[in-house]
Amino acid sequence: MKEVMQQYGSAAITVVAGLLLFVYIFWQADAGGTHGLMQISQKMAVLEQKDYTDYADAKETAEVIKRANPVITFQNIKVVTGKSYAIQDLFLGEDADGNEAELKILEIKGSRVGEQKVMNGTINFMQQGNYRIWVQATDREGKAARNIFTIPVVCR
Repeated sequence: MKEVMQQYGSAAITVVAGLLLFVYIFWQADAGGTHGLMQISQKMAVLEQKDYTDYADAKETAEVIKRANPVITFQNIKVVTGKSYAIQDLFLGEDADGNEAELKILEIKGSRVGEQKVMNGTINFMQQGNYRIWVQATDREGKAARNIFTIPVVCR
């Protein structure tokens, strides 16, 4: 027996110490009476739900979300080839309060010419045909709307 203890004694002491440490960790109780490391850590991980509605930025965000989208309308003018048009010549952007919204051309495609470019803030339709124009309006609060318009372009 003496030989066994000399040979395996340190291993036995390590196992006993490990078991005691295991029991100590997993059978600890917190102040509320919850036992075990896993239950205590789960209890600590539960976050308190906080009401952010009284925060100033939450109110501002809610107002922007509730705002109506800007409205984009075509100016209903006769569009001819070879003439340059500013975006404001073709479209009107208006926010929920009736103020002017910022307009931007996202894309233009012609029925015969393919993709068209906006150069220096103006559009020049070189060929007659129907053009599809993707327009975005953004109000001062950052609320945006997008519309696609098909505009006929005729020869001068």
